[in-house]
Amino acid sequence: MATLKGIPLDRVDWGHKNSHRTDVVFYSFPNSREPYAPDKQKRGYRVDGKCLPAEERSFGHWNTDPWELDYRGGGHTMMSGEVFLLPYYMGLYHGFIEEKK
Repeated sequence: MATLKGIPLDRVDWGHKNSHRTDVVFYSFPNSREPYAPDKQKRGYRVDGKCLPAEERSFGHWNTDPWELDYRGGGHTMMSGEVFLLPYYMGLYHGFIEEKK
């Protein structure tokens, strides 16, 4: 429910930059042959081990990498509303969300 409440309902493709934050730990790749290079890999998570919440990132579909910190976007594209509608109606169908009558 926190994710549904946090998804911005204006579906404009705004850019987000979170790699400068002090509460973010950069993701290191254990099997990578190259050491971490901040200009190449902008992936990370909060100090509590969780990815950034939905209201602090931008994504157009559910197959977007949740560990990605920086998102390109210029505010010129309107994204689909299915990012909100799909989990909402699945929650209604499976009984996780109840309609008030």
